[in-house]
Amino acid sequence: FGSSNFSGKGRSMRRGSRPSLLRGPRGARRSSGQPPRPRPDMAGQAQDAFSRLGQLGRTASQIGYSVGQVIQDTTTRPCVSCGEAYLRAGMIECAECKQCCCRSCFVMLNLRGPAAPKRPLMVCRGCEQLLKKRCTDDNVRLRLGRVEAFLANRLEPFSYDPESKLDQTLRLSGQVMHGLKQVTSFIPYGQVAQAVKAGYYLVRYGPLILAGNEIMEAFQLVVGLARKLETPSRKIMSGDFFGGLYYSMGEHWGQRGRTPELEKMEHSDANGAVPRPDRSLLLKLRHLLRLLHVSKEPTPTDAQRLLRQAMPGAELLAAELTSASTQPSYFLVCSREAKAMYLVMPGTRNHADIATDFNAEEEAFESGHGHRGMVHSAQWLMDEISPLLLRLHQEGYRLTIVGHSLGAGVGAFVTLMLKPTIGSV
Repeated sequence: FGSSNFSGKGRSMRRGSRPSLLRGPRGARRSSGQPPRPRPDMAGQAQDAFSRLGQLGRTASQIGYSVGQVIQDTTTRPCVSCGEAYLRAGMIECAECKQCCCRSCFVMLNLRGPAAPKRPLMVCRGCEQLLKKRCTDDNVRLRLGRVEAFLANRLEPFSYDPESKLDQTLRLSGQVMHGLKQVTSFIPYGQVAQAVKAGYYLVRYGPLILAGNEIMEAFQLVVGLARKLETPSRKIMSGDFFGGLYYSMGEHWGQRGRTPELEKMEHSDANGAVPRPDRSLLLKLRHLLRLLHVSKEPTPTDAQRLLRQAMPGAELLAAELTSASTQPSYFLVCSREAKAMYLVMPGTRNHADIATDFNAEEEAFESGHGHRGMVHSAQWLMDEISPLLLRLHQEGYRLTIVGHSLGAGVGAFVTLMLKPTIGSV
């Protein structure tokens, strides 16, 4: 290193001297003899640090609340009926308004009629009455179309339209699951199974009766009637009750067979005389009895075929075989030659009619009371088919209501309801 760059010029230290370790700001030298500057206030620094930590905590809390609110808004929805917030995954979307509805406020709506959808609709309670009214109006419009076609002499006969296997499977499976849910809501399943095995209608209709919801409704109605009579429901729902009911029906049937004059004795007056109706009235009733045979057919197509033999020249305007409680089956038959129309209602046909039979509590009707199931059935008929009857009445057709058993009771209420508008019924 003999270069002149390291000649030692400009060196400020002598050999053996010690460099000063105290320097001022910007590297200025300070002699070691000067006193040190005072240290900063440690308490103030700690207070500032804690203040900043508090601010950071509040900010983190606000961020967490905002994130939670966003998650809640994303995963929950308020129920359109009750307003309570529920998880979106556990809610039902209304088929009408497309709003979210909780499982306590939704209704499984089974609409009936020619314009009704084939499958049940899950709707909120706010849309239930709206859909029912719309379906009723559409049903009446379609039925009136057949009436106008009949008056114009261009009525098309009923055609055979079988239910597909898929629709039948979905309908029966849905009814079974809904029925089992109703069972577990009011009575243990084991007792119901035992009661059903002992029930008369299971013997009569076979195990397919369990495919409907109305048999469960019938059990509920029996429990309600038992409570009204101050009878313990656990006694009336036992197997002994249904066994006794079946035995009573069998005994009554056998008694009539052993005593053919029993019916005559039941209709005798105090003097033992039986009223004798007019011969012309008996012939008319015998003629109308053929219509009741028509109403026993399983499909409108079969009823239409038998009607051509029972009443030649008559046409089947409307026919609906329902399977819902308080919505009775009916047939509307018209004869152009006789200028007559007949509203024919059969008796108990299926498990839905059983539920209507059991709905035997009193219902206010005009100035008195009536069988609740029959009154509701008559009101349903008035809403659904009274416009058809009024339209035919305007064209000069006379109305006769024919019914058997349950249909006769419903027909009596329909007659009273139609009297103000169709006095000749």
